Amino acid sequence: MRKKIGISAMIMFISTILLKISGLARDILIANYFGDSYLAEAYLAAFIIPNMMILFMQNGMKEVFVPQYFQYKKKQAEVAFLSHIFQSSFVIGILLAILGMILAPFLIDLLYPAFNEETATVATRIMRILMIAVCIVCINAVLESYLDATYRYHLSALSQMFVWVTMIGFTILFVTQLGVYVLAWGYLLGSLISFLFKKLFIRRLQLTKHKLHIRLASRYYLELLPVGITIMIGQLNLMVDNVYASYFREGVITYVNYAKNLVHLPQTVIAAVVGAVLFAHISENYAKQNLTAFQQSLSRASQVTFFLTLPAVAGLTLILPAVIEMLFERGAFSANATLETARVGYFYAGSAFFFSINVVWNKALYTMGKGTAIFKIGLISIGLNILLNQLLTGWISYYGIPLASSLVGAYYSISTYLVYLKINQAKTPTKAERQYSEFIKIVLAAIAMASVILWMQQAIEPLHTIVQVVLLVAAGIIIYFGCCQLFRVKALTFLIRRLRD
Repeated sequence: MRKKIGISAMIMFISTILLKISGLARDILIANYFGDSYLAEAYLAAFIIPNMMILFMQNGMKEVFVPQYFQYKKKQAEVAFLSHIFQSSFVIGILLAILGMILAPFLIDLLYPAFNEETATVATRIMRILMIAVCIVCINAVLESYLDATYRYHLSALSQMFVWVTMIGFTILFVTQLGVYVLAWGYLLGSLISFLFKKLFIRRLQLTKHKLHIRLASRYYLELLPVGITIMIGQLNLMVDNVYASYFREGVITYVNYAKNLVHLPQTVIAAVVGAVLFAHISENYAKQNLTAFQQSLSRASQVTFFLTLPAVAGLTLILPAVIEMLFERGAFSANATLETARVGYFYAGSAFFFSINVVWNKALYTMGKGTAIFKIGLISIGLNILLNQLLTGWISYYGIPLASSLVGAYYSISTYLVYLKINQAKTPTKAERQYSEFIKIVLAAIAMASVILWMQQAIEPLHTIVQVVLLVAAGIIIYFGCCQLFRVKALTFLIRRLRD
């Protein structure tokens, strides 16, 4: 069983990394063909609302579907349960698609009143295409949750990869004919191919055999609602960022989106690493009510997260202009766009750091059944984000948008940690002192790494950008891990031991 959990965790880790890389490849593609133009802005703005629905269904569905599936399996009614949820999700998907297509022009005008007529028209058309995809995503989410519940994680992850790979390939082939709309049509086609792929592996199941049970479906979606909304909070905050960005000159929306996605890349990778290595133990210890082991697992997870997050965010921030130039600066994406994206990215560093270290405490509260607390913190974060954007954009222009996100990240992380401490009534000064000493060692190692990177940047400036990035990353890794080994950082020792196991 332990081996099976380890294999499943590794599959989830690899799939998370590949999905994030696919998302980055999408951004690179948009930048290449449309740069920081109003067309790129129209797509990124239009994608927000459909993507909120997609996250609600895909991520929220798995949180609710899997435990309920096992409950119905005990009653030998899991196929009927799957059928009811599949049918109800299909109906909801159709309703959302129709409603979204009708309301698209009103929503674009409401959210982005600063858009000119041409940008608003393009955004409206893109949103309507994407709303058709939402219908398919609704049933895709059910099938992916079923595959996860039957331990076929690799099929679920692979099917999600098809969406992005199809979108990228379709864009490259037909961008000349379809223009910016190729991105939306590619996503729609990818969603359809993803559905057909999953259907191959569950073709024996008669998903429409059972008559739709309205009461069961209603109870299910009432339980899904708060979970899905909590998952959507990050996307709601991004929508706030985009709304404020739309009031500035053409290109700012693209700078905000490209910078945020790139700077937050370590967050997803670190969450995947910590999840693969520790989250199963955290859940297992709490399920057994072994609270001492539960707190020890959380303490270790927080150290590992900090150990990985600090150098990743600091290192990426230091070499950000070179990384953006290497990844984005080609085609329609100019040197000026690189500079502006980097400047915005600097202010997102705090957001990436705080939301990365918050992963552990989020997991702790969910494991303890305190999702409501996370929901409340998330709702407050949206209001705080709006207030800070209003204040900071008037002070430092659109650089206030990412700065507001970083301050919101600090609030979110600190609030989640304080709620965890309150619930556990954790008063362990001796352990805290030992943990603080570990954090100090990590900070010193990161400072040594940053000093070497700053010194090297001037020395290797004449070299090609790709060579610069490779040398700086290699040097940063060697110096940081070398110092951690010298300081005997426990997080490094733990990770090495787990990799050997």
